Amino acid sequence: FSREFTVMGGRRRSESSNDSREASPPKDKDRGRSRSRDRDRRGKTRKARSASKSRSRSRDEQRDPSPTYSIDDLWRRLEHLGQWRGLGKKEKTRDKLSGAEKDDLRTLERKMQRRLTAGYRSSCIRTALTILERGFFVKKEHLEQMVAQSVQRPGVIQACMCLKLVQICQGATIGMEPFLRGLGVLVQRNAPVQLVRMWLNLGVPKASRSLRELPYDYDEEEKNLCAQELEDALGVITDDEEDEKGANRKTIYITGCKARPELNGRYERSDDITAHRRPVYEKIVEKKVNKDKGQGKGKGAPSELKMLLMPHMLDEEDQLQQEILVAHYRKDPNMPGRNGWWISRNTCSGEGLAWNARETKGAPTGGWFVIRDRSKLPDPIRIVDPSRVNESNNSRRRDALRALQQLDPNKLRGRLATHDNCEAAAEYFGHFCMLMHLEHLEELRQIKRRTTRLPDGELQRLGWTLDGLPCTGVFGRREPKKITMIGWEDPGSEMGALCLPPNTNFDRLKFKRGDSVTISESRQQVRRGERLEKIGDGFIADLRPSRGREEAQLVIRLRGCWPDDAMARRWRIDKGANSTLYERQLQAMLNLVTKTRPRVSELLITAKVGLADSWSKQWRQGGPSEEDKKAAAIAAEKAAAAAAVDTKEQRAAKLAKLNPGGTESEKLDRALKEVKTLTHLNQSQRDAVRSALRQTCTIIQGPPGTGKTHVSVQIMKMWSKTLDLSPLLATSDSNVAVDNIAMGLRAEGVKAVRVGRPDKINRVLEEITLECLLEKEKTELDDRKFEARFRSRSRSKSGSPDVKKGQKNRDRAISKSPSRSVSPPVRTKGKGKGRGKGRGSMKADFELQMRILQDADVICTTTISSGGDFFSKFAFAGVLVDEAAQA
Repeated sequence: FSREFTVMGGRRRSESSNDSREASPPKDKDRGRSRSRDRDRRGKTRKARSASKSRSRSRDEQRDPSPTYSIDDLWRRLEHLGQWRGLGKKEKTRDKLSGAEKDDLRTLERKMQRRLTAGYRSSCIRTALTILERGFFVKKEHLEQMVAQSVQRPGVIQACMCLKLVQICQGATIGMEPFLRGLGVLVQRNAPVQLVRMWLNLGVPKASRSLRELPYDYDEEEKNLCAQELEDALGVITDDEEDEKGANRKTIYITGCKARPELNGRYERSDDITAHRRPVYEKIVEKKVNKDKGQGKGKGAPSELKMLLMPHMLDEEDQLQQEILVAHYRKDPNMPGRNGWWISRNTCSGEGLAWNARETKGAPTGGWFVIRDRSKLPDPIRIVDPSRVNESNNSRRRDALRALQQLDPNKLRGRLATHDNCEAAAEYFGHFCMLMHLEHLEELRQIKRRTTRLPDGELQRLGWTLDGLPCTGVFGRREPKKITMIGWEDPGSEMGALCLPPNTNFDRLKFKRGDSVTISESRQQVRRGERLEKIGDGFIADLRPSRGREEAQLVIRLRGCWPDDAMARRWRIDKGANSTLYERQLQAMLNLVTKTRPRVSELLITAKVGLADSWSKQWRQGGPSEEDKKAAAIAAEKAAAAAAVDTKEQRAAKLAKLNPGGTESEKLDRALKEVKTLTHLNQSQRDAVRSALRQTCTIIQGPPGTGKTHVSVQIMKMWSKTLDLSPLLATSDSNVAVDNIAMGLRAEGVKAVRVGRPDKINRVLEEITLECLLEKEKTELDDRKFEARFRSRSRSKSGSPDVKKGQKNRDRAISKSPSRSVSPPVRTKGKGKGRGKGRGSMKADFELQMRILQDADVICTTTISSGGDFFSKFAFAGVLVDEAAQA
């Protein structure tokens, strides 16, 4: 059949070739028809493609893209990738790609970079999933930027999804900078405890145990409170399509705002006004204004007697005042950090009430911050469609708990990486960073429990709280620092003086000078149903008891700015967490991973960490468990097998036994010979002194009463007197231990200076405290200036100075001068000579203090004080840490 068909075809071709002229016209018609058909098909295909692009990815084509559907879709894809064996198989061939596959990968990575720059978190997650589904890994810089941006705005789901991406990418590491940026945001904004603990798992060493969502000792009330906080911080998955679609909405509904409940409600789109080609939404609010506002204790609230006797007159005294709330986009070329969507009062240029950094065409559905007294506070504001206003909150709590359950803490461990890829430094930093933050979270927990469970009267009686304090002045504004700790925002600071009640007992107060406090609005001014307004944290700069007619004052340095009407309001002070200790510890550990490490730092990171976890568990449970016994047996076998290998313990011992250097060999030999003459020490104590002279690091261990402090004094004396090492630092965790060392050095004739809070130092050491030495230097400086001035005057009059007359005049001038105080006086804001003179005196005091410390042989202070900025300019030749296990 095929042969006949071929022959017939050939004949037909031959016949058609002879009659080509006659057959050509009908072929042209057929070609024209076929071309028109192809055009129609192409047009239909293009329309179908455009329609498919415009449609949602949902199976139900009539359904609009919604945040709920996006959450389910993203979690489904993440779970599939976590079990997919082909994850990252094409990563090795990335450099060898060519053609369409290479172009597609480049397009996705460029899209990822654009989305990261614009701040679209959900789009970044979807793009990262697409890259992973094609068999490649996400670039390290993109993954780090995603993780850091996931917590910049409120949203638990986005943060958990980014952590899930890190979890499923085996071998993915996070640098110190993005880790600390995210951690700083979580701590500063009081993020939910569950999210902070999951974030800390990134730094937990692989050999250590991971952190669970909540500690084991939380009761049901605390668990419910944590679940509520997690629900408030849930946020919204804001798809790009939703934000683009929001530009065409005529009505939006704001819900979930807690800091400013008046922002909740329905907003209508304005037909006459637009802002930067974006819509403007308005809402009219009727506000009650009391005629007697500002009088009495409350915020215009009527007294209880008036409410009982004259309830019919309350409505007549209240006036209704209308104000307009405007949701709009604002762009300020002079301050790019203020660009974004705002909710303002009355006009687009009015007082800002809420802010969102996104630059979408429509109002963003999540990621809002409420403006309170010139500070931005994260708030669970949601902009939803009016048809979804009555959505149940149970789904929000369920979504938040599901997001945490998707994370496996064991797979998040050991993800930190330093700039020099030092695994030991990363483990050391991650381990102690975790312990430090757990201690900080526990302190915050105790404060919260005390505040919620004790009544206000009991808190004030016990000295934890001071309420109803009027502000008498605001001064001492300090601008934000240009260079701050990674991840921490510095809003500057400002001082405020609060007047204390006349019968205040300073011994009863739980906070002293230098302690951290929380400043909030007084409960006396808050109406029923309103939340207590917290303006920020700070520390006590000064406590001044009453003197004569002067009332007792409490000077507080607030982190941020005091409100403009601070002097017209009353304030509440609560004992806060020790932020100074937290920041200095974090900065000290940060130096280990960001700066060049000296030999002592190398010694610290070389030793093992994490052994205290198993010990604490044994102490808590009354003995080691079977799991601990198995782990100990395995560790013993490994140690026996690696006895001949250069292990971490051997490297640490080698570093410790190295010659410290910095001293002449003759002086060292003389010091070693002098050790033999220390007959008041026994043999073990002399061996400890000899080891401290020859080695980089020496650990002296012994039970109480064996003379460890006495040996420490002898070591510092020989460092200073025999080896001529200066300056030296003697420190300990407690003030009592530091005082004991300082008294021993003073008895041995070593020039020591005690630095610390005067009320914490033993009165016996008052003469060698920095404050007392500063006063002596200032007095001697004033005397020298007075003598020089008197000699110049006497020489100009008689040609020879009259010493006796000058002495009388000097004594008379000193007796008339006011008594000096150890703490410098508080200076208010001002212009002209007074302000410059105050700055000059403070600078002169600082220079005198630095000179005193540089002239000293040994500086004695606590470990937390030694980590402050005051000692950052010193390079100590030797450091002694007493009670090192506690420090």
